[in-house]
Amino acid sequence: MAQHAYAFPNTSSTLSLLTDEELEQIERVWIELIMWKKSQTH
Repeated sequence: MAQHAYAFPNTSSTLSLLTDEELEQIERVWIELIMWKKSQTH
């Protein structure tokens, strides 16, 4: 849960309402976004 709170500091209260499956989807999109941003800067 700490990694989710770190990634989404302003929505930690909202994350507690999500299911594990939803959290996995959010995490996947978040990672893809980070990787995309890295590919854009290089």
